Amino acid sequence: MRYELTQDLLTGNQLIDSEHRQLFDAINALLDACAQGAGRTKINETVQFLNSYVSKHFRDEEQLQLQSKYPGYNAHHTFHEGYKRELAAAANQIGAVEILKKNNVWIYGTDAAGTSYTDADFTGGTAFVIGSEGFGMSRLVGEKCDAMLSLPMRGKVNSLNASVAAGIFLYEAVRQRLAK
Repeated sequence: MRYELTQDLLTGNQLIDSEHRQLFDAINALLDACAQGAGRTKINETVQFLNSYVSKHFRDEEQLQLQSKYPGYNAHHTFHEGYKRELAAAANQIGAVEILKKNNVWIYGTDAAGTSYTDADFTGGTAFVIGSEGFGMSRLVGEKCDAMLSLPMRGKVNSLNASVAAGIFLYEAVRQRLAK
């Protein structure tokens, strides 16, 4: 799958259209890397690009909106600020995961489709990434995890509170280490 900057997506502004082409190129490069099995290494480069791109592109776009007295500027600016906060949070999480991995810590994400937590070995360096309730974790952070684990659910219960799930995973890690 590739993304294409089609004619209907062009704004007619040379600067903005050029920046949009850069974005499409970066996303397509990430998709190509994923198709070749190198997506995990390309993610950091793409997130770094997105951080600098978003800062410059949003500034350029907002400047043009102010110059042209664009009526939707305030809503657009609010959207941009929220997006920048989300991107920064994702970059920080990915960076933390990378630091842990470089220090021989095994990263376990949590997902209902993962393997049962009882099949995992938590006796070595272990970190758990617990997704937010109702939303899980970001796709980028999930892709950085070494494995995805689940808590088997029975009956009508299909998920647990994030802190309860974290407590179960941590208890299992302590139990395994004490039994070692």
